[in-house]
Amino acid sequence: MANGKTNKQLQEFHRKMRAYFEEALKPPWIDTGKPNILDEYLDALVPRGGMQPSCLHVRLEDYLSRLAVLDRKILGVRHRKEQWGKVVSAHVAKFQNLEQKWGHLALDALVPNITLQCGLRDVRAENEFEVILYSICGTLSALTRVVAAFLKGSERMHKYSNLQSVLLRHGWYSLAKIVGKASDEWIQDVVCRRNAATHYVALTAASMLGYVQHDNDSRVKYSIAVAITKKALNYVPVWLDDVPVIGGTSTLSTEASDGSLTIKDIYDKNNHLILQRSGEPLEVPEMIDGVEYVDAVVRNLEDYTRNVLQELQIRAGWISH
Repeated sequence: MANGKTNKQLQEFHRKMRAYFEEALKPPWIDTGKPNILDEYLDALVPRGGMQPSCLHVRLEDYLSRLAVLDRKILGVRHRKEQWGKVVSAHVAKFQNLEQKWGHLALDALVPNITLQCGLRDVRAENEFEVILYSICGTLSALTRVVAAFLKGSERMHKYSNLQSVLLRHGWYSLAKIVGKASDEWIQDVVCRRNAATHYVALTAASMLGYVQHDNDSRVKYSIAVAITKKALNYVPVWLDDVPVIGGTSTLSTEASDGSLTIKDIYDKNNHLILQRSGEPLEVPEMIDGVEYVDAVVRNLEDYTRNVLQELQIRAGWISH
């Protein structure tokens, strides 16, 4: 009885303190306009009333913690993308300056059937690209843990690679279809790139600039402001990397348009030769636009997360107010 009376008194005291400090205890709110759709879905998945929902198979505290981690991961990806944008903007400015110089200095040297190519690298852009990959994969794991809270017997699951098969085993076919589609379309590629970065440091985010001179004297310029390999690789060719000499290196490649001959070389800042290869074209991976890739992947992540949370809201059967 004593313990019961003490608990009742403490509850009453707690209630009075919350009422007294009601305004001070309200969380700080910064009005940024209309809430993001993901914010709305996360809010809807927070049950009110303080009672354990029957559809959850982890303690309410654990579930709310998992939601909080997911929210932080999402915000982290947005922050990393913002930082990526700043670094890319600075890099592109240097690249555009290089393009202008090339336009006046290099083109006159071209002869028919010759391709001239160069690259500009910025280690900051490469590292930001790597961090974005890690942030996205971390978000996928956090999202998997939220889903697992609803799956009896699979509450501890956190590996995204197991999610689809586990969902099928539980009969969650619509969500399994969403997971499988996203995996095939973009997640597998992101995970492969992240794994390559983890084990082989196989990333590159350079600028690629080239000119092609044809027999009819037509000149075609092509450029990628921030280039990444089209497919995840377990290595980075030295021609796409930086040899660690003070002051950096410059790499130049010329190639006959029929593919019969290629000359590549790497020089240090004092114009000392470090490496040169000539003969048949060297195997260099195909490159794609890294800015377009990051934009698409982050957009896919947010769309996918929204779709998963929407499915969970249907399963939960509650709507928060």
